[in-house]
Amino acid sequence: SQDLVLAGGYRLDLSYFKKVLKSFDFVLLIMKFKKC
Repeated sequence: SQDLVLAGGYRLDLSYFKKVLKSFDFVLLIMKFKKC
């Protein structure tokens, strides 16, 4: 039943996932900056 929930929420999560990816990219940039 969990697979059904994942499949149903996939469309809604796609835009959220993109936002998470962007913020994660930002965090990676900060990490690189701090290392240098």
